[in-house]
Amino acid sequence: MVLITLAVVLLMWFVFGNAQKVPIHFWVFSGHASLITVILISAALGAVIALLVARSRRRSPR
Repeated sequence: MVLITLAVVLLMWFVFGNAQKVPIHFWVFSGHASLITVILISAALGAVIALLVARSRRRSPR
């Protein structure tokens, strides 16, 4: 329980520390988003790509 509480506190600290708006330029799209949103979306996309690569390596015969 203590570890979960510590993890939540650290996560909240990270979120509030990265709440400022940053410009985003992606091909034809431009806009502003909070830095934490950009970080979390990038991490999620990276995790999905890593899972897809790992899955394709498991299925391919050597």
